Amino acid sequence: MLYSILPDGGSRTDAEQENVFSTYPDTDTLSPATTRQDHILEELAASLIGNNVDVSAFLTQIGQSLLLNRAFFVQLHGGRANRARKTEWCDTQTVPLTQEALTSTAFSEILRHLELHTEICLDGATKQQRNTELHNNVLQCFTSHSVYMVALAAPNKSLLGLLGIAVDHANRRWQEDECRFIRTVAHMLAQHLEGGRIAEEARLRQRQLVQADKMASLGILVSGVAHEINNPNLFIMSNADILAEVWQNVQPLLDTHCEEQGDIPIAGTSYLALRTEIPELCAGILEGAEHIKRIVQELRDYVRECPAELSEPVDVNAVVKSANVLLSSMIKKSTTQFHVHAQPNIPKILGNSSRLEQVVINLVQNACQALHSKESAITITTRYETIANVVIIEVCDEGMGIVEDALPHITDPFYTTKRESGGTGLGLSISSTIINEHEGMLEFNSVPGKGTTARVILPVRHDHPAHKVT
Repeated sequence: MLYSILPDGGSRTDAEQENVFSTYPDTDTLSPATTRQDHILEELAASLIGNNVDVSAFLTQIGQSLLLNRAFFVQLHGGRANRARKTEWCDTQTVPLTQEALTSTAFSEILRHLELHTEICLDGATKQQRNTELHNNVLQCFTSHSVYMVALAAPNKSLLGLLGIAVDHANRRWQEDECRFIRTVAHMLAQHLEGGRIAEEARLRQRQLVQADKMASLGILVSGVAHEINNPNLFIMSNADILAEVWQNVQPLLDTHCEEQGDIPIAGTSYLALRTEIPELCAGILEGAEHIKRIVQELRDYVRECPAELSEPVDVNAVVKSANVLLSSMIKKSTTQFHVHAQPNIPKILGNSSRLEQVVINLVQNACQALHSKESAITITTRYETIANVVIIEVCDEGMGIVEDALPHITDPFYTTKRESGGTGLGLSISSTIINEHEGMLEFNSVPGKGTTARVILPVRHDHPAHKVT
């Protein structure tokens, strides 16, 4: 009995199986398959229904039943070659595929061909196929002259991966029943991957909703705490002003008393010693209270629910300054080498200052957490590039850096290398979304052991008043 996976996860019986292969490109009704191929398809269908697929075992069966040198499955994430993951069977005489081959320009060209044509069929016995660009790309990646590959495509035509078979000897021709068999397996795997992708997206949305609810609750909590801090702080500011004024009024009287009767002992010291210190103490109290007031206001602005429209003229220098105020304590604990190089008179961009501040906060937090010691530096730079007409914010750190394998994933939702220390993996994902909303780009360059540079690139629109400099 042959099975085919239905969208709801069920299966077709023999009677319902008649037109299953017509759903895949270039496939008509199924020609009589070998008993071995029937058995493989039946096992694959059953394992897909049970969501317990051992792709490696199926590739082994395919490779041995068709007398191949290699059978391979490459799954793509986001349609990108630099995020390809391969599963492979090959005989003892064949060198396994390398990760370098899957990240090569030749493999990218193969993917482009599959996106257009859904399959690649190269026979070693077909001489006119030799030395073409496609043949050379295949030979470079798979070291085989006879290769048959089928694209695994989602309903929206995006590329999920590829399934392929290969032999090394030059006289092998691919038979139609072999090609149909591989197309059928590819179609079943594509349906399974698409179903898994939809389920994962649903789980992801659920986790994002939970996290968004937590952030909303945190915003309410922060607003309440900010209010509770602000009230006593107003008393401190008011009373510090009164104390400073009182001291200013009594000081001439105390000066006269000291001239006539000598110094006055006060709190274990003398009036003359405190004469210049008291005004400084009052000024320090006022300065500290003003700092608390600024932080409270920044917290209120940060958690304030803001409209989704990106129509606000934004000064990126002000955004950076505001973010640094909120992170001042973390910065002081993390490094003694914190530098800001802000180009003056940068054109304003069109956007949302609160959301951009969220991006800068996240980038600076990551930089602080990446440092080896307090002597390691963090540098924030802002500048306007006239030719490209973009504003750039760079956050550079001299921290541990990001390993090459992790770099393509750091903006993926819930991807984190700091889960043990409480990382959620949402910071850079949300930051990337915010920058995309602003029609900008978020780039990362990193050298493990030396540091990371995060670069935010935001376009300036000349047709809007936001372009005016301040």
